[in-house]
Amino acid sequence: MTTARQGVEARGIQAEEWRQRLLGYYSNFLPSLRAEEEAERYAIAQGWTASMQERLERLVAETVLRYGFRVTIKLMELLAAEATYSSSELKGEAVSLRTGAQQIESRIMQALNVGRAKLPADDAAITSVGQMMHKGAEIEVSADRYELAARLIDDVREGLLLPILEGVKGGYAFLTESVNRAQMLDGRKNPWPVQPRYGESAPSWLIPGGTERVLIEHGDFESILEMQACNSLQDQHEREVWRQVLRTRVALGQALGSGEALGVPILQRKGAWTPRDIRASVTGVTGQQAGIEFPKSFEDFAVQVDAWLADARMSADLGKFMTQGLRAYVESGTPQQQVDRQNAFIAALTAAVNVAAPFARVKPSVVAELHPNLSADGRDVLVSTIPFTAGHPLHGAILDVFRNGKLLSPKNQQQSDSWFATAKVDDISVFTMSGEAMLPMAFDNLMTPIAEAWAQASQNKDQRYSFWSLRRARPLIECIPVGPAQLQAMLRGWFVGRLLGQVTRLEERGMGWRVQVWNPDPPYNGPQPFPFPLLSNQPVSGIDLVAAVLQSLPIAMVDVHTKGNLTPLVPYHRLIELGENYGTYLADWIEDATLPPGSPTPDSGVAGAADGAAESRRQAIRAALEASRADYESVFKEAERENNPFATPLSWELRDQILAALDSLMATTIASIGKDTSL
Repeated sequence: MTTARQGVEARGIQAEEWRQRLLGYYSNFLPSLRAEEEAERYAIAQGWTASMQERLERLVAETVLRYGFRVTIKLMELLAAEATYSSSELKGEAVSLRTGAQQIESRIMQALNVGRAKLPADDAAITSVGQMMHKGAEIEVSADRYELAARLIDDVREGLLLPILEGVKGGYAFLTESVNRAQMLDGRKNPWPVQPRYGESAPSWLIPGGTERVLIEHGDFESILEMQACNSLQDQHEREVWRQVLRTRVALGQALGSGEALGVPILQRKGAWTPRDIRASVTGVTGQQAGIEFPKSFEDFAVQVDAWLADARMSADLGKFMTQGLRAYVESGTPQQQVDRQNAFIAALTAAVNVAAPFARVKPSVVAELHPNLSADGRDVLVSTIPFTAGHPLHGAILDVFRNGKLLSPKNQQQSDSWFATAKVDDISVFTMSGEAMLPMAFDNLMTPIAEAWAQASQNKDQRYSFWSLRRARPLIECIPVGPAQLQAMLRGWFVGRLLGQVTRLEERGMGWRVQVWNPDPPYNGPQPFPFPLLSNQPVSGIDLVAAVLQSLPIAMVDVHTKGNLTPLVPYHRLIELGENYGTYLADWIEDATLPPGSPTPDSGVAGAADGAAESRRQAIRAALEASRADYESVFKEAERENNPFATPLSWELRDQILAALDSLMATTIASIGKDTSL
C-alpha cells in the first residue's frame, strides 16, 4: 500500500484510477508472495517427508510389541480412513478459499464506490482496500497450503500408510500360521504351545528333571528378570512399566538404559517411500512406495531377541546376567550374594553327584553269576568342563564333593585333572557308567524299581493288567530279549514239552496260568516254574499261553537280579534245549518210548501209549500237531478278518514263528523214524 500511495496528490485521484493502481500492484505482488511462501512450505514438507517413514515404522513396531498385531492393524485402518477424510476436508476448504479470493476485485470496487470524485491517499476507503488485499493474499496462500497438505496426505496414504499396513497384515498372517501349524518346516513338532508366558506357570521343559539341579529355580525367573531389567533403567516411571519399556527397546533395537538406537529393529524396511511431488522429496527421487517386513515366525522373533540380548551395548545388565557363565554368576553380586551363590552351587553339585552315582550301581552277586571274570566295582566317570581351576576358592570343595560321592579315586586322579579348565560354561554334566559291558540284569538301579513295581502290582489282577497296559511300544517279536534262533527253538521246545508232558499248565482263579517245565539236569532237576503270574495286560487264553510265557521273559530277568542267581532263567533254557534237540526227543519217544530218567509220562491221548507200536505214537503225535496247527490257523485268520487291534490275540504277533515251529515238528512225523545204522 505504501508503494500504491506514492505520487498521489493531496486532493487525491479518481476511484477508477485507484482501482487500476491497486489491482495492478496486487497482481504483481501476489505471485512473488506465493512463491516465497511456496519455498518455505516445501522446505517444511521435505523435512516432514524425510522423517515420516521412520517415525511411522517406529510407532508401528512399538504398537505391535505393546498391543499386538490385531490392535495395530485396526488402528492403522482407522488412520487410513481418517487420512482420506482429512484430505477431502482440506481440498474442500481450499476450493472455498479460492472462491473467496476470486471476489477480491468486486469487493475493492465496492469499497472505492463512496460517491466522491477523488479519493486522497489517506482516505478510509483506501485503507479498507489495503486490508482486503492483505486478506486476499492470506487466503490465496492458505489455499496453497491446504492443497499441498491434501496432496501430501493422499501421497502418504497411498505410498506409505497402506503399504505398511499390508506389511503388518503380512506379518500377522505369517506369525499366526507359525503358531498354529502342527509342525515346523524342518519336521519338528511346533514348540509354540510350550513356550513360557509371563504370569503363568513355567512349562515342563523349563522345570528341572529328576537328574538336574539348578542354581536359579524356575519359580524365580520373573522376579529376577524384573530386577535385572530395572537395574538398567534410570527413570522411575520406566521402572514402573519395565515390561513395556523392555519390549519397545527390543523392538526398535535400542539400548535398554538410554533408548539410543544401536541395533536392528524388529521391523525391517524393504522399500523407502518418496513423495510423488519432487519438490517435497529430499532425495530427488519420486513416486516410490514404502515396504516393511516382520519376522515370519515366532522363532525368528526369538532369534532377534537373542541377538539383542547378546549385544551388551543394548541389553546392559540384563544381557550380561543372562549370557554370563557359571563362574561369572557365582563370583558376581554383593558379597553376601556371592557367598549364597557359591554355597548353592556346592549344594547343587553334591545333589547332582549323588544322583549320578547310582546310574552305574550293580549287584555284586548277579555280576558274579553273569560275569565271573569282571569286578562289580568297575566304573567310568565322565565330567564336563568345570571352570573352577586350581587356586579358585571352590576348587577344593568341588574335589571333596566328587571324593565323597566316590567318583574320585587314585585310579582316575589323572583323568579328573582334565575336568578343570578355564572356560565359559553354563552347566556341568556328570555321567557314571560301568567300566565293563554287562547285561542289564546286573544293574541294581535298573532292575530294582521294576521288581518293586511288579511285586506291588502282580498280586492284583487289575493292577497287574494296568502295569503292562500301553507299556509295549513294539511288536512282541521285538520285545522278547532273545535272538531269532533262540526264539524259534523255544517255540519248538514248548510244543515238544507239551507233547511229551514236560510242559504243564494250571489255571488259578484271579491269577491266571501257572506254567512249569520239567528239567532233567541237576541242580535244577524237576519242575521249573515260569514267572507267576505271567506278564499281560488282559486275561490269557490257552492258545496265547506260549506267547504270554515268552512275553514274561523280562520278568524272569528281573527275578534273576532279585534272587541273585540264574534259577529264574532255567525254564527258558530248558525250552531252548528241547527245541534244539527236538528230533532226538521225538525219535526216542516214537521209536522206543524212551525218555530221560525221571521224566513225566506223556498223555497217551496226545503222544500215544508207551506200550503201543511206534507207528501209533507217530500218528498220535502227528494228529496232535495237525490239530494244534489248525487251531492256530483258525485263530489267526479270524484275527485278520476282524482287524481289531484291541482284540488281536497275543499269539498272532508270533504267527509265522509258531506255524514254522509246528511245521518243523510235523516234518519229523511224516514217516516212521528208524534208527540210523549207517557207519
